[in-house]
Amino acid sequence: AYHPISCLSAAMSHDSTARISGAGQLASSGLSSRAVAHWPQASWNEPWAAFGDWSDWSDSRSDGGSTCSNSIDVDMSWAVHSTPEPVEIVVVSSMSTSACSSLCEEATRADVVAIDLEWVPDWTAGSNNPISVMQLAFPCSLRVYVLQLGGLGGRLPAAVQLMLVNPEVTIVGFAMDHGDFAKLALSEITILQSSLVDIQQRCSFALGTPSPCSLRSAAFIILQFRLAKDKRLTCSDWARAELTPAQIYYAAMDAWVTLRLFYNLC
Repeated sequence: AYHPISCLSAAMSHDSTARISGAGQLASSGLSSRAVAHWPQASWNEPWAAFGDWSDWSDSRSDGGSTCSNSIDVDMSWAVHSTPEPVEIVVVSSMSTSACSSLCEEATRADVVAIDLEWVPDWTAGSNNPISVMQLAFPCSLRVYVLQLGGLGGRLPAAVQLMLVNPEVTIVGFAMDHGDFAKLALSEITILQSSLVDIQQRCSFALGTPSPCSLRSAAFIILQFRLAKDKRLTCSDWARAELTPAQIYYAAMDAWVTLRLFYNLC
């Protein structure tokens, strides 16, 4: 069984951006293992409940741990379809971290990447918030990177932007519509639309539904995976400087499930 704390301290001691190894493990920039251990009980719900009772983690814990590897020399894409959660979730909130360097290295090698986006909800008429978070799932390393654009100065690392306009890279999305592309344009992010594979229609066909299916229903029926879709997270503040563990997991899993559906159906 995996726990969301086990590799935390080693990541934080080497980087201001958290890097967590192990399926279902994650952390946000500046979040210590002690902070996670004392996460409010009211926030200890799915997916955290899967790691045991809140009281099991509510005591003080040491900050020891093992160093997480940067290696992506072995292509693990064959395992995507059968891997419920990413091997590693990496939060990137600064250009000057090893996490960002690792992301750029993966971007230069990638031939397939799944993408998802988050922004602060436009609650009022005339509101038009830019993208706050971009999630990128890579099949070769089984990693998902959660990019906080605010910490990156509102722009993508050059290697990532080049990847998104590279005609040799397949970009996988789910239900990406004019609203997503309007947000991309607002955020000055360019994606080569001819390289985009939107798998919602393929999922709907596989499910035999005449109307477009949701990512949650596709995950449940095709992958036999329960994807949490809590409105409190969907409509949360994605522009905050430090994302909560629940936000990070939610964001990462959207991109990861999209990648898994692609490998299962394409």
